This record gives sequence, structure tokens and C-alpha cells, in this order.
Amino acid sequence: MVIALIALWSYLSVMYSDDPNKPHERVTMAKIKKELLETTETPLPYGVSIFGNYNENFSVYSLDNSNLKLQHYGVKLDYQLYQLVNIYFRASESILSGNINGENEKYTGETFSIGSLVSYNYKSLYYGKDVYASYSHFRNTDDFYRLVYAPRLGYITKSKKFKIWGGLSIGYQNHEFDLDSHFIFVPSLGMEYQFTPSFIVLGEVYTQGPEDLTGVTVKTTYRF
Repeated sequence: MVIALIALWSYLSVMYSDDPNKPHERVTMAKIKKELLETTETPLPYGVSIFGNYNENFSVYSLDNSNLKLQHYGVKLDYQLYQLVNIYFRASESILSGNINGENEKYTGETFSIGSLVSYNYKSLYYGKDVYASYSHFRNTDDFYRLVYAPRLGYITKSKKFKIWGGLSIGYQNHEFDLDSHFIFVPSLGMEYQFTPSFIVLGEVYTQGPEDLTGVTVKTTYRF
């Protein structure tokens, strides 16, 4: 779908060019795909990241108070499978805290995720789609599961060092607190800066509103 939109945009940019002497080129899907491969740099194959994630107003739906805090601190390992496709594994220490059943509780545990990120550039456009599944195990309480699809669309500089995007996290989250699944729909804004091909930093903020889930993620990556 995104490739089709890029093709339409390219066709219109040629048809309505300010240069009347510029010939109208035929825009084909094959040409678009070729340009995507030519303009998308292939990262170094292996990545090791350290990340932190902090969430306010995290909800456990069977509880009266949804003003909980959820934090993750961990490591991500990834491999660039193809030019546009990255696969990864994340492991983190997780802390869930707040007023639970009338008591100020703090639960610790672990979260594990597996996923895939497909991303590419077209001129100054950046597009990515992240799909992952995660499992969180907390001591002294029940676990929860998450399945998320997160598309991104944004801008990348000519040097390919800096990109900024808007995105959505769409999916389902199941808490064994209440044995029910709940829909996730969280807008986000992110940026990434590549100091060198081996050293990259990323930041992302997201919110459903001032009284709903709000969070931030920070990640530092070393590629080799």
C-alpha cells in the first residue's frame, strides 16, 4: 500500500513539475522498487542495544485504579536478515507499581519479545513497520501478553543520518488479571540519529491522552 502511494506521489510530481521542458517519465512499480533498494542503505548485520522504557497510566482492566507505572530496562539483539528486513529479540527487567487493590504494590519480573522491522527510504520519505509479540512474567502476580503492529511514516535527511517519524501501535494485550483481551491504539513520535554506522541513538514518545497511557523509550545501539 505504501509503495503504491509512493508511486502515485512520484507520478504526480513528474506530471506537475515546474519545468515544462522536463519529459514525463513513465513511473512503474518496478522502477519504484528499484529506487527503494538503491536509496535504502543496508545497516551493519548485527546489533546490540541497551534500552529503557517508562509508562504512566498503565491499565490493568480488572482493577479500579489504572494509574499504574510500568518500566522496562533491558537488552535487544538484532540481525539484518535482508536489506529491508531486521529481526530481533528483546529481554528486559520489568517493574509494575502503583495502587493495586487498595495497596501500594510493586511487582518485578521479566519481559521477552521477538519481532521484525521492515523499513526503507524513498528520497526524503522514511517508512517502517514493526511487528512483535511479547510476554511479561511478574513475580507474585499474573502475566500478560501483547501482540503489536506498529507502522511509521516520516522524514529522513539526505545524509541518511537523521530520521523523524509519526507512528501508531495497534494490537491486543491480554492480562491474566482479568482473562480478557484489550485493543491497543497508541500514537507515537520518534527520532533516530546515526553518529556512525556503528553507533545509533533512538528516542520515542507516545500517548493516548493526559489521563491515559503515556510513555517514553530511549535506546542506544552498537552495530558491527
